[in-house]
Amino acid sequence: MALANPAPVAAFFGGLKVASAIFTLPAAIQSSVTGGGEVLTASLGTRLWQGTVTLAAMPAREGQAALALIEAMQDAGASFLATPLPRLLPSVDPLGLLIAGHSPFIASVADNRRISLAGLPPHYELDRGGFLSFQYGPAPQRHALHRISEPVTANAAGITPLFDVRPHFRPGVTAGAQVQIAAPVFRAVIVPDTVNEGSSNQVVTSGISFQIIQTLSA
Repeated sequence: MALANPAPVAAFFGGLKVASAIFTLPAAIQSSVTGGGEVLTASLGTRLWQGTVTLAAMPAREGQAALALIEAMQDAGASFLATPLPRLLPSVDPLGLLIAGHSPFIASVADNRRISLAGLPPHYELDRGGFLSFQYGPAPQRHALHRISEPVTANAAGITPLFDVRPHFRPGVTAGAQVQIAAPVFRAVIVPDTVNEGSSNQVVTSGISFQIIQTLSA
């Protein structure tokens, strides 16, 4: 059966035996220095999540199966849903038991970087550094992934005050969108020419790695 596009987490990224992953949000700016010594910066466009993924050593047969999936994801136009790693749930809810059964959603947005959530458990705490994701824009929708920039606590009704996230919101983000706290995702592609197939013998395959970058394709 052909993989969907984007491939669901369970069909690709979630099935890989990841040993380590480094995810970053590089700045997209340019800078210049004036004659008076002032440093000026300007945006160059959208900031996109990027990551380097290294798989754990595994039996050779499993390694070949993983490489087959990775090869399929290198087709032109192929993409997949990925989870930011390490994906840490809020410290008050490390197993996701408190958030289970709740359906958080965007209550309001302000500027292009502040958001308020509703539908959370009463007094639920979100840590600085945690992730959240949602879909936005007209169908087919795009996937947004944001990191929480400041700690925030919901009130007794499960509503938070406005809080900062990064990157900034893109056009099309509106109140009412469902938000994923326990399993945030973003759409990604494998960066061309970054796959390392590692080394293998008849017993073990090790050292498989590749780089990914977020795509805002609809």
